[in-house]
Amino acid sequence: MKLFAVGAHAVVDIPSVVAIGNQSAGKSSVVEAISGIKVPRDSGTCTRSPFEIQLSSSTGPWTCRVSIRSEYGLDGKRKSEVKEEQFGDPITNPDDVEHRLRAAAAAVLQPWIEPLSFLDMPADQSKVPILLIYRSLIFLVADKPELVKLVENLVVDRIKGNSLILVTIPMTDDIDNQKALTLARQADPEGKRTICVLTKPDVVSKGSKSRGIWLDVLEGRAKPLLHGYYCTRQPDDDEREGGMTPEKAREAEMRYFSTTEPWLSSTQKHRFGIKNLVDMLSPLLEKAIREALPALSEQTTKLLLQCEADLARLPAEIPNPVEYASHVLLVLLKEDVNTYVEGGIGSEGLVQDNNAQFVEFKKALHATMPEFRPFLRINAHSNEFKNFLEDTRDEDDPVDHVKPAVEAVYLDDMKDKIFKSITRELVDNVPFRAKVKLIKQFQDDWPTIAERCATAVRDITMRYVLSCVEKRFGPWPAMHAQLRQWTLDLIQKHFASCQKAIEVILLKGERHPYTQGEPFMRSREAKWFARYKDARAKEASPRNPFDFSSTAPSPGTAPPTTAADAPISSTFTFGIKKSPQSDSVLAKANSTSAPQPTPPSAPQPPAQQMKPEAVQQALAMLEQAGFKGLTEEDLGKLRKPDEYETEMRVMAQRQRDNIPILIDTLLVRPVAEDLHAFLVERLAPSSADAQERFSRYLAEDPSAARQRQIISARQKTLEMVKKELIDFGV
Repeated sequence: MKLFAVGAHAVVDIPSVVAIGNQSAGKSSVVEAISGIKVPRDSGTCTRSPFEIQLSSSTGPWTCRVSIRSEYGLDGKRKSEVKEEQFGDPITNPDDVEHRLRAAAAAVLQPWIEPLSFLDMPADQSKVPILLIYRSLIFLVADKPELVKLVENLVVDRIKGNSLILVTIPMTDDIDNQKALTLARQADPEGKRTICVLTKPDVVSKGSKSRGIWLDVLEGRAKPLLHGYYCTRQPDDDEREGGMTPEKAREAEMRYFSTTEPWLSSTQKHRFGIKNLVDMLSPLLEKAIREALPALSEQTTKLLLQCEADLARLPAEIPNPVEYASHVLLVLLKEDVNTYVEGGIGSEGLVQDNNAQFVEFKKALHATMPEFRPFLRINAHSNEFKNFLEDTRDEDDPVDHVKPAVEAVYLDDMKDKIFKSITRELVDNVPFRAKVKLIKQFQDDWPTIAERCATAVRDITMRYVLSCVEKRFGPWPAMHAQLRQWTLDLIQKHFASCQKAIEVILLKGERHPYTQGEPFMRSREAKWFARYKDARAKEASPRNPFDFSSTAPSPGTAPPTTAADAPISSTFTFGIKKSPQSDSVLAKANSTSAPQPTPPSAPQPPAQQMKPEAVQQALAMLEQAGFKGLTEEDLGKLRKPDEYETEMRVMAQRQRDNIPILIDTLLVRPVAEDLHAFLVERLAPSSADAQERFSRYLAEDPSAARQRQIISARQKTLEMVKKELIDFGV
């Protein structure tokens, strides 16, 4: 009884006896006969609400308590917490039960009225409003299929699990046309929990074949069931109006079966009468309870654990004061973001995703690399050239395999670019503007490439940081929305600073090419120069006498200046070959705005190509002489410079950039460093309205609050069930 009182049946499966049957099948009469109490009865459909009767034995006087259990709301949904309130004082007179039940039913059907007010309703008046309410409800929905479905769902819900199903079938009906029996078979296919009670045997006319058919059913020859069928005879209207007591009713019942055919001649006399039905139901129910108790305890424990898990998944309730709670959450948010920015264990995603963007940036930048070819364009098809240094190439680096996306530049192209830049320069000096112009030509796409990389990193950083904000503040929509917007503002602020820095480096810095890595640059320059000279030395014989392909200086020309001899006004230093006309050009420098182009020297026989065997032999001999670590590229430096030495030196320039470091330094890391202080400043916890704002920001989501309420109520019920089971010794 206590388990039902706390609503345990709503969360765990408690064995009980459920009486079901078609309309006017005699359910109330059977229940009344078993329980000994009077239930509301009228002509036609009477019972409009489900009644639950709990019986217990006692040595004291007979008493009855009527309670109203509220399990469902007006919307038809089960309440989160089941409440059972006693309806009036205990009853000591069985004749008063019917009136009390009518008043309780009226209170249930009119929840907007104070329930206890129905207790004062006179007995002779209690029927009228209740019948009006019942009939009004039936009148409104009787033709709607929802009513049938509602009743059917109620029955199905009650007969599932461990409940014993007591199906009442009037002998005036066809047994094959019983919806209640169909539902029982669906819920209990093996029939282990189903008992059928045949009612109204005295209504079946004498001499008809119906009595014989029902006798076959009772004795198991037709429609057999595991527990068989029982038959009861209840007082008719005249006997009930005459004030027949339950004891007299049982005597009249047994007298009927012992004097009326064919029941008198039946071999299954133990299946007649309420007493025999109760004698069978009691041990069957006791057995069901005994077998269910261990499983009930286990089920309760599992459900309690499930409640704890469900509550753990909900956001924690914010303790007071809310300002302190928000401060703790902001500190946790800061730690989360720092872990991502530093690439901590389990939080490598942001750094890895950013690195992937930096690789794409390097690839795009690498694709703008000048494609210099130390040959004339006319001879391009007959010469191959590897545009990389062996000691700087990494086969595993995807960047080194990116092919330049720009058009190749040949010697005659370079000659033309230099010539078009000459103005008032001295002889043997290539204009600095020629170098700048060439560099800028290959840097045109750099701002776009850098902007694309910075934007991608910003979006990645934004995604990870906002995920941290949602993780810590997602359960509180108001606070989450506000912090999310402020976080976006902070990220955009640092992104703008990063954009300006990139602009300074790429758009302004490229106007004045400069580097502090001069030793490294000169080392690279020397190696590229050696490679270009070696490639030129191996070039095939020219196809016409006007081809610019000689590898030795023309007679009468002075050797070009070296890097050391060139002016020091620029890091891009090299000289241009002095021609026989250089003196006249110099003489005209004061009167001419631009010098005349230097004619090419006469073609010379090509230099002999280097043989691999000879190269290895030369390297070995040099090593014996004390020159360690030389390569074939170093041998190229021994060749005499040709007339395109200047062009080759321009080809040797390479520029490095630090855009990825700049993006990480000015965008990613500052977001992590400034986030906590930035948000605290915006939240203004010291302001006068701080408590009111924080309470509004951290108000729990209504759906989460409702879910917490439901789970907590369920947990409370299960804890009471667990206590009752422990007290019972389970």
